[in-house]
Amino acid sequence: MNYLIEKNLPIYVREPLEGLPTHLVYPQADVLRDLAPEGSECDFLTSSIAFMTALAICQKPDVIGIWGSDMAAGDEYDYQRPAMLYLIGLARGRDIEVYVPPQSVLTKANFVYGAKAGPAIAPATGITEAILVKRLEKYHADREATQGRINAEINRMNTLDGAIGEAEQLLEMVRFHNRGGVIPS
Repeated sequence: MNYLIEKNLPIYVREPLEGLPTHLVYPQADVLRDLAPEGSECDFLTSSIAFMTALAICQKPDVIGIWGSDMAAGDEYDYQRPAMLYLIGLARGRDIEVYVPPQSVLTKANFVYGAKAGPAIAPATGITEAILVKRLEKYHADREATQGRINAEINRMNTLDGAIGEAEQLLEMVRFHNRGGVIPS
């Protein structure tokens, strides 16, 4: 952050901060007024990159570039990615060029509805989400059955440990008796 302060670059924050001379309070009400359809709650501010993109759209640049934000995997991105797609579409609809690097998957899908049977990891493999869901169900069921067998074996081991302990005690008593010891009745 010191670099940003030294270069006198703006740092957007939600509330005013003492000791941060270059801070600007994020104009959320203005952004929502400009970008949200009238009368809607339009929850598209779901990530830092969404806040940045929304503000950039309001500033009406010629181009917005988005790097390092594929939002391709993970639960967090499941709710963040739709907001980014909305904002990218909104920017393009306002004649703002949005640059997303060609290697990014942010604005890509691996199938076109109606043109293929459905999304696959790789066309050559034919692995679809449905196949993987079934495979995972089987793996989970196999794991549960295996855990049941393991638990049964652990119970058997515990029973055997008890039997071994009892037999060892009896053996000691028999040996004690055989050496002439008296075992009280």
